[in-house]
Amino acid sequence: MNIPTVAIRRLRADEWRLLRDLRLQALRSDPASFWETETEARAYDDSYWSAFAERLATPDGSRFFMLEVDGTIIGTVFGTRKGEHEYRVGGLWIAPPSRRKGYGSLLVQRVVNWANDDPSAAIRLWCHVGPQTAFYSKNGFHSLGTLRQHESDGRQIVEMQWSCAQAG
Repeated sequence: MNIPTVAIRRLRADEWRLLRDLRLQALRSDPASFWETETEARAYDDSYWSAFAERLATPDGSRFFMLEVDGTIIGTVFGTRKGEHEYRVGGLWIAPPSRRKGYGSLLVQRVVNWANDDPSAAIRLWCHVGPQTAFYSKNGFHSLGTLRQHESDGRQIVEMQWSCAQAG
């Protein structure tokens, strides 16, 4: 039995085509999981994707992490710096054949570890109410009790925050 080689790495500024392709793949495979649609993302021109990748690669900016298994990217997540001490987890995606193997948790914890380089970090996210809520709870997040309907599909979403006391 071969043990897979798992690595998480950060997007480089020159990988804007990879960012675009991975985002479109995620939107295509799980359209109900994201706020943006594949059609909206396809409408962005190359300069949008290039500038987006550049922002994700700046030293003090946000991040786009990619999880590779045996050299193939099978998952992605955004770590967004929203303010001086506010960080967000977003856009988590794992390729369907690779789900339920712990890879999503690895990516979420990578964002948490990055954000926790700031000792005053508040790490939050919005997710649909349902199985996603249980997944994030298992990964150290708790509901802030803030619910709203998402404008694109009317489903309820909840705001959650990471707590080191809950992380297991």
